[in-house]
Amino acid sequence: MQRASERLANGLRIELISTPAAQQAAALISVECGSFHEPIPGLAHLLEHLLFADSTHFRQQQRLMPWVQGQQGQLNASTHACRSAFFFEVAADQLEAGVARLTDMMAHPLLQQSDIRREAQVIDAECQLLQKESRTQAAAALTSMLAAPAEAQRFQVGNAATFGDDLPALQAALRQLHQRYYVAGNMTLWLQGPHSLETLRQLAQRYGTLLPAGQAETPPLCLQASGASQRLRSASSALRLGWIVADADATTFSLLRQMIVDEASGSLLAQLRDRQLCQAIALDLTIVTPQTTLIVVDFSLLNATDDAATQVESLFYRWVQQLMQQPDAVLQHYAVLDRTVFSALSPLRQLRARVLDCAPPASIDEAFLTRWQALLHQCQAASHLRQLSGENITGAPTLCQGFALSLTTLPLSAVPMADAHFVFFSAPQNRATTEAPGGVPVALAHQPQNGEEVTLVLHPAPETGLANCGGEALRMALRTLAGDARHAGVNLCIEPEQGVWLLSLHGQGDALLPVLDVLSVRLLAMQEPHWQAGRAPAGLAARQAHDGIAIRALLAALPEALQPQAADVPDSWSGMLVGGDASLHQAIARRLSPLPGWHHPVHPARHAAVARAVATSSRDRAILLFCPVPASARWQLLAQIYEPHFFQQLRVERQVGYVVSCRFHYCAGESGILFALQSPNWEYAALWQAIEDFLHAMTPLLGEVNAQQLDEHYQALMARAEESVRLRWLAAWRGDVERENRVTPDDLLAAHRQLQQLTGWRLSNQPVA
Repeated sequence: MQRASERLANGLRIELISTPAAQQAAALISVECGSFHEPIPGLAHLLEHLLFADSTHFRQQQRLMPWVQGQQGQLNASTHACRSAFFFEVAADQLEAGVARLTDMMAHPLLQQSDIRREAQVIDAECQLLQKESRTQAAAALTSMLAAPAEAQRFQVGNAATFGDDLPALQAALRQLHQRYYVAGNMTLWLQGPHSLETLRQLAQRYGTLLPAGQAETPPLCLQASGASQRLRSASSALRLGWIVADADATTFSLLRQMIVDEASGSLLAQLRDRQLCQAIALDLTIVTPQTTLIVVDFSLLNATDDAATQVESLFYRWVQQLMQQPDAVLQHYAVLDRTVFSALSPLRQLRARVLDCAPPASIDEAFLTRWQALLHQCQAASHLRQLSGENITGAPTLCQGFALSLTTLPLSAVPMADAHFVFFSAPQNRATTEAPGGVPVALAHQPQNGEEVTLVLHPAPETGLANCGGEALRMALRTLAGDARHAGVNLCIEPEQGVWLLSLHGQGDALLPVLDVLSVRLLAMQEPHWQAGRAPAGLAARQAHDGIAIRALLAALPEALQPQAADVPDSWSGMLVGGDASLHQAIARRLSPLPGWHHPVHPARHAAVARAVATSSRDRAILLFCPVPASARWQLLAQIYEPHFFQQLRVERQVGYVVSCRFHYCAGESGILFALQSPNWEYAALWQAIEDFLHAMTPLLGEVNAQQLDEHYQALMARAEESVRLRWLAAWRGDVERENRVTPDDLLAAHRQLQQLTGWRLSNQPVA
């Protein structure tokens, strides 16, 4: 990786990152303007939405959003307290076309009244959608404990009431906000991709100079904590501890996060789990201003009781105390882990982390150590924020940032320091291996590949899939081993991928073998109590889905609909090794021999399509239609062409609601085209009819697609064809056919007509007729 930065004559700062091995490229523009700068609540958020509408040189299907969707890329934007960011990722050879659209929409938005009316309604729907979202509620409640600035207490999402009915006045306010803050001196353009630094520099100069010159003066906005404790009624049980950090270095936050989430034996998280207090920890940068940062450590509690919260807090302070005494070698080791995790992210996620969150330290030098100790001292400060949330907590009705909460605020009380000793690692663990077991090697698929690193994917219960409770049980039983393995250079992951639970290991071959020795023993030692332990976290996830955003609950329920016979306990295994030579393959295959029922994968039997109701607490109506089709090019191209039109017709023109999505989707051994809608206003029958209307309207549009246009879509599809080992394994399990080398317009239209005849799986958050 190579980096360069400079400032153009118009004041624009450019940050360039060359990553020669990457296939994708990303661009991001950050603007020093956010919710703290708006004269009307939600105005910065509304402007964020409107910048994706028509601009001077790119309109309708040529503007950034539909163009990126047509390229099988990703894009989004985010408005924070003092900063907004707009970003996308596409194939490397399409970066310039994307940057041209991104800079034009930032410099020359039309801000038309028809678009303003539509997006104001969309944000109103988004606001309603967020009313019962636990993380949004918690973040809003935390701000009520800030003594300053006053801007932190204001409603920031925006809704119909704050925007009002005077469109000309709202348009004038938007233009004024844009003209004041969206100037080059207030912006930074980030470019990352496999291009040379010189190519990226020329691209940045070519389009960055089109942004208007200027610099907006902003008053200092220093956060101040009141030093208080909250009790919040919420669907999630959590303890949140927050501190205001002045003159922060984001790389120290990244390292602290890496050490907080460590699952290895003797770590903070391992000991909290051993005491049955907490199941996960996260560190969030909740509010960032140029002068101060509110960092929040979020503990997911098993039980939201005062005693449990006190134990967690006292153990955390003991851990921080011992962390302050660790030698440089410990910090060096965790910094290497941090950089390894970061380097595995996509270009877009890396840019988002650098701009909106934090990135790993490049080195642990004397200056970093000084900032590190300052951060840890501030995390022990007496004046901090404390929030305990849970279902059984009662409080007074309180309005925070436009959200109706049940909340009580109390003075902080002192917490005693726990008596505990924590383990910190400073070097990779011993890679000495035992002799391979003498069993017969299992039928482990092998794909040799250049390089020292290998990936092993293991698939439990291949015919039926593994139910969520079984997957959670595996994750619980192996999480300490996963933590220990990371310190030995092995990434052991137990996660659902495309609705299918997989266990994977990645690292150098000689490092994998001792981890496999322990893994086999742990798996064989799992008895009924271990498998039953997975029911609690699976049930918690189901309850959170019920109380969260409705469409997410439907997506979470789709794997169960597709594989109703999923097993709680795996009775057979299969897998694939990518990389390594024949000797390593045999050594790994022998170590897997104790696992039961080993054989090559068998695609699960397809079940008849169903109509299913999924209970949610949301008042919105949400529907999901999943139509199983082969994973061949014609179907993926069809979904690729559908996606921007579906958004345009139902989100932009018909204004169904905030959630409008269509894409090619893999789930629980099936591939298909997915349609998803959620609306606060439309009835279920109208939502189902909207999908039928869309498919009907697409028939003449698809008839106009010519061979050249189809080839462009095909090239965009192929640019995204590179898949991870986990995804390649799932493709083999599904029995995916080879992608077609050529798809004609007639093939596309025939697939579309076939789709119109399919029944598909129909999920909604109410009984389906």
